[in-house]
Amino acid sequence: GNVSAGVETKFYGTVAKINDINRIKVEFECADPTYLLDMKVPTRLIQSTCPWGFADSNCKLSAATYSHTFAAASGSTQWVLTPAVAFSGACSATHYFEQGVVTCLTGANAGLAQTVKLHTAGILTVMNQWLLPVNTGDTFSVIAGCDKTVGTCAKKFSNLINFGGMPYVPPATSAI
Repeated sequence: GNVSAGVETKFYGTVAKINDINRIKVEFECADPTYLLDMKVPTRLIQSTCPWGFADSNCKLSAATYSHTFAAASGSTQWVLTPAVAFSGACSATHYFEQGVVTCLTGANAGLAQTVKLHTAGILTVMNQWLLPVNTGDTFSVIAGCDKTVGTCAKKFSNLINFGGMPYVPPATSAI
């Protein structure tokens, strides 16, 4: 309308939430400046290790690139998985899949997943045993493990640009 007589400020604050918006109106909630005092500061936890989940949107790595599918060989148990065909390339490195996740694709445990505790000599040992026995020929998919340190991010994955930790933060101390 006509504002020739001036504008009078009735409220000073922040638009907190938009409830309804369309072509001719907008309905919103306002909050006074003390609303900002409810924010958690800092917004990120300060820690030396990376807070991102491996291959999530912050990590920006592709899970498919670091996954490997294999069939269980005879001798596999509910605790230990032996691939029928040995891992090759980077996957064959000792400790490559440690802290990774192995998912059962076929067999009695289909759809279940376990954390890899140990990866040595091409054999995967899981953190907790599978619910049902593992049979020869059951197929599994395993993704590389990340210990969330700056060294692993740089050397194993060449992804230092997306490392979310703060490796030079002094360690926590206790005052006595």
